[in-house]
Amino acid sequence: MLLPIDAKIDNNGLFYMDNDLFKKYPLNINYNLKISNLFYSLMSTDDYIIKYSLYNLNQDQLMPMLMNFRNIQKSIDDVDFPIGYYKEDDSIRGQIIKYYNNSPSLSNLIKEKDINIFGKYYYHDDDSIHNLYMIMLDILDLLEELFNNGVYYTDIHTGNFVIHNNQIKLIDFDYNYIHFIKNIDKKLLDIILWNYSRLFFYINKVYNLGEFGLDECHDFKYMKKFVKSMENHVRRGR
Repeated sequence: MLLPIDAKIDNNGLFYMDNDLFKKYPLNINYNLKISNLFYSLMSTDDYIIKYSLYNLNQDQLMPMLMNFRNIQKSIDDVDFPIGYYKEDDSIRGQIIKYYNNSPSLSNLIKEKDINIFGKYYYHDDDSIHNLYMIMLDILDLLEELFNNGVYYTDIHTGNFVIHNNQIKLIDFDYNYIHFIKNIDKKLLDIILWNYSRLFFYINKVYNLGEFGLDECHDFKYMKKFVKSMENHVRRGR
């Protein structure tokens, strides 16, 4: 990946930008994220862009998050964390994030209501149903990888995952929904699994595969077992 050469490095070792020349190059990106953000390309690289906030960001929350990401990035292969920030006067107004060009979000693909469309971007099996469940397991694997490295990511919905080069990628890093805890926090873990189960329920419902609810789950191993058992149930019924 080509890093932005027009970025500087602060005292914490984070990349940052403090000029607004990038505003000449807006990107038309629809990830179904909050409309409080705009996106801009960088002339020095196609691998990173600016996610610009229309509101001031909380520096006391953003900076520790970025520093934690920098420290754990080498331990996590499948997630590309933000590498820095954009500073406007004395306020932080954006993040320098990885750009997945021409990579649709799950939210946009689901709007098509055609289960076969996933195979155009994510192809791991000829069977469209199995292919879809592999996507859902990949999402669960990403969340577990983060959890195993002390990152509790709770902002789980279809707008925060894209398909890039036949892989599921996480794209949104909001400090309000990310916690760094070395020891196991059962309450936060339950929130992750509950939010994932709602995502799983929604995707199954959209494609008329069933309305599978899970009343209680406290670990990733059980959730994976549940997802696989639901796929077997669906396939037996076809």
